Amino acid sequence: MRLMHKVWAWLLAPYPGYAADGRTLPWRVFDRAIRPFSFAVSLATFVLTLGIATDNTVGVSLDSGLGGVVIVAASSTTTALLWWGWWVKSTSLMAHGLLLAAAVWAAAGYVTLLEGASWVSGCVALCWGVGAAGSWLLEVNDPNVKGG
Repeated sequence: MRLMHKVWAWLLAPYPGYAADGRTLPWRVFDRAIRPFSFAVSLATFVLTLGIATDNTVGVSLDSGLGGVVIVAASSTTTALLWWGWWVKSTSLMAHGLLLAAAVWAAAGYVTLLEGASWVSGCVALCWGVGAAGSWLLEVNDPNVKGG
């Protein structure tokens, strides 16, 4: 039992110079901060990308022509902007990725609701859009970032 306490203490111990801002976890991965809201948006967008690419989404519209537009935006959001921005520590890429993720989720929700396949899935997609937009607002209004 003591080993687990030591593991949790190690995991939850803040890194040197950590200032609790309410949106950054006290952990570092490859000397990069983990922001849970942005991380959740990037993972959800990646899952949406995989769902569209493998034809496993609700309804048929996301798996057809309009889905191609959404998948290109979703792919670029998760890989090129959000994950690459995190890797190179670029707040600009991250902010653009989060804003594009909000648009991707709004489009996915709109398409799903317009098709009428599942109002629950459409509303959840719109909620992810709101979450992505909120995460974007947190990033661009960060007082610790130059210009924020």
